Amino acid sequence: SYVVSFLHSVYVTGRGFMHLYHLWNASKIEKVLISGKEVLDSYRWAHLDVTRSNTLFLAYLIYDLVHILFQYPKLGGIDTIAHHALFASCSIINGTYGVL
Repeated sequence: SYVVSFLHSVYVTGRGFMHLYHLWNASKIEKVLISGKEVLDSYRWAHLDVTRSNTLFLAYLIYDLVHILFQYPKLGGIDTIAHHALFASCSIINGTYGVL
């Protein structure tokens, strides 16, 4: 699990820096709001890439949370569970409402 966690964190961090680079010149509203299908803006592809990264992040959080729950309290206490649940909630909000 530590290897999976490490590899995932390196991959998602790399994607995060890639998103920062691609959205650097976008307006403030374009940086925080993913437009719908009907709006064709120049950053739509970058927003879809952020959505893909968010899905990867959420999938890993759920994987790790299940692993922590099965090994509870060996891998972490209630603070670790709360940490994962909070970030999963933020990820779900991002995926549902398109807010970065």
